[in-house]
Amino acid sequence: NLTSLTDLNLHSNALNGTFPEVLFSLTSIKSIDLSFNSFAGPIPDKFDSFSSLTYLDLSLNQFTGSVPPTILNTLSNCNIDLSDNNLTSIPWDQWTNSQVLSNSILTIFGNKKLSGRLSYQIYWPKETRLDSNAFSGSLPELNTTSGVPSITFFSVSSNTLTGNLPVSLTQATNLSTIYVTDNPSMSGQIPIEYASMPNLSSLQFYGTDLTCPKDNDQRDKFESVAQTSCTPLSSSPDSHLGLYIGLGVGSVV
Repeated sequence: NLTSLTDLNLHSNALNGTFPEVLFSLTSIKSIDLSFNSFAGPIPDKFDSFSSLTYLDLSLNQFTGSVPPTILNTLSNCNIDLSDNNLTSIPWDQWTNSQVLSNSILTIFGNKKLSGRLSYQIYWPKETRLDSNAFSGSLPELNTTSGVPSITFFSVSSNTLTGNLPVSLTQATNLSTIYVTDNPSMSGQIPIEYASMPNLSSLQFYGTDLTCPKDNDQRDKFESVAQTSCTPLSSSPDSHLGLYIGLGVGSVV
């Protein structure tokens, strides 16, 4: 009888097969770690069975298909990691209750076939990490229709994104960290509004064609308000010149 089980850790046990659906009968479960195994096939869309889940780690497996809508719509206050699988899509149109994840951590990186555009309609989770996938297009405007998201960390490095950073993202005043590195088709002058973000301490954009404000007054304001410096860096010895903005790093050139 495992109905009272609250924590399940099967990390690194060389397990295979499909997702063990018996887990959905564990109504008291708070933490599930199936990472670093060889589970494959689609992830079942039954996570609305859990009312107390605060940690879900399915990373480093071979799961395929879409991210289940019930993960996106029902797991509030949860640390979710779906990284390093073979996932191919996020069903944005079925992510109908995106505010549920407003206090969650969503990590989905290293799914090389996970493609498409990021959706405007999403109320981004508190910490959003979508690096090293195949997302394309420009970053969407910030969704503030139900209030300003409480997002603090936003990372979309190493995708195939284009365009500039949207001005609307600066409305997320709790944001302390923004990473958009290694998106070589991102370009333009970063809007000066980013200098007025009260909690921003790290904005990394090397490996892109984004630039600091060129006007001296704007550039001074950018550095003094955001407490940052613009320093040329290279993401690798063979990469094109990029830039990095970070607290107390380097000097103006």
